[in-house]
Amino acid sequence: MKLLFDNDNFSVRFRDLTGYADADIPFVKIKPSLESATYEIIELIGETSYDEVEALDDLENEYYRLVARAVALKADIIYQPTSNLARTKNGLKNRNDEHTSTPWKWQVDDYQASLLQNYYRHLDVLLRYMIKNDKPINLKKYDTKDLFVKDIETFEQFFDINGSHYLYFKLLPALVECERKEIEPRVRTITTLTDAMKFEIKAACVNYAMEWACKRLNFQIFPTGILQVSTVAEGNNSKASETQSYAGNALTFRQDFDRYILELEKLVNRELSTDAVEVYVSFDANDGFVDL
Repeated sequence: MKLLFDNDNFSVRFRDLTGYADADIPFVKIKPSLESATYEIIELIGETSYDEVEALDDLENEYYRLVARAVALKADIIYQPTSNLARTKNGLKNRNDEHTSTPWKWQVDDYQASLLQNYYRHLDVLLRYMIKNDKPINLKKYDTKDLFVKDIETFEQFFDINGSHYLYFKLLPALVECERKEIEPRVRTITTLTDAMKFEIKAACVNYAMEWACKRLNFQIFPTGILQVSTVAEGNNSKASETQSYAGNALTFRQDFDRYILELEKLVNRELSTDAVEVYVSFDANDGFVDL
């Protein structure tokens, strides 16, 4: 794997791509973070696409720039927590001088949260570009053709996630789990699914996936405004309030899932009752009994 940055071009490219870095970071210090970030992006877009981008080596090329920015943003997120402290023979010390001051913990937390939101937002820009231009994504990991909710357009018929392809990809394990654990046992006796059944299945899967996400995914991955979230001013109380808000969202999605799955069960039972075996009665004047 070849990096999109090297010691000669890193400082200029990094400041240009991030848009907020105001100091030169020694390449040797951030290189491990760049390597980790690169592997993460390859996991998302696939080796074939990354190799295509790496061969371009042109920051003016839109595709190259989008991938390089994704790597830079993720590398910065990985690097930041270690950059504020110095490991000395006397233990960890704050890096500080007469021109700067150490931020409060809540300021650091807010800053890191904003970096994550910026990163996730950019991943959606990258994925939209790749889908629009028929660039292959990691199809081995993100194979959706056999799912009921097989694309983001289908998903957003039931819940709007602001067109976040990245969030949709992160929800795929939950969509698969729902079909295997909740849907298949309920419809395996049905030969042909009706449109009404398919509607309830898709709605149930979407709500199952969103409940799953509220309990497991990083809060910052959700586009701003798609969930009901209330926070208090700052600090630990803010985190507790945010956690409770996501738990409340999870409960709402669970209630909606239960409602759709109940409707599916009613449709299945109705279909099975109409498929009951008919009994034919036939007899004539020569029969001494009724033959069933």
